[in-house]
Amino acid sequence: MAEAEIKRTVQGQGMSAEDSQALQRMMGSFINKVLHDPTMYLKRDGMLGDKSLHIDTIRKLFKLDE
Repeated sequence: MAEAEIKRTVQGQGMSAEDSQALQRMMGSFINKVLHDPTMYLKRDGMLGDKSLHIDTIRKLFKLDE
């Protein structure tokens, strides 16, 4: 998704290859930072006890059943 959004944003903007690559690195870093805490939660505390509630929530949040 991020790659498609970057291509859509950059298209026709006259960006240099270096600027486009910098934008891609920034997007990757941003995605990693956004997903870090939820991932760590799921690896630790989130998967204790009733896992089905967490699994169902994740499936809905990320539209994995569509």
